[in-house]
Amino acid sequence: MALFATMLNERCVGRNAEIYLVAMDDNGVVQVADLLFKGRVSSTGATAGGKNALQYTISNIFEDWQRPFPDRYTDESQQAAYPGDRIFRYVAQMAERSIYWGSKKDAPGFIYK
Repeated sequence: MALFATMLNERCVGRNAEIYLVAMDDNGVVQVADLLFKGRVSSTGATAGGKNALQYTISNIFEDWQRPFPDRYTDESQQAAYPGDRIFRYVAQMAERSIYWGSKKDAPGFIYK
């Protein structure tokens, strides 16, 4: 019952998880362990009653690529997260800026706002 209560009180989703195949001797001492799967807990479930049961869904690390990235490399996104930080203020200008690599020709100057 203590494991059941711990699962309900802990934040498990998003944590790393590993599934091992383990061989033990007659005394319960682990002799060999082999990693079968490594990922993150994507959802949890619990069933209480005559038999308590815990259910974990573990997803592959490649499933993280399906999630949209909430932040962009823009001044607006940076200001929302870190007010006053102006590190990305010239990013919009850089998309249209000509860069002459290894040339004496100068690119147009920045428009400072």
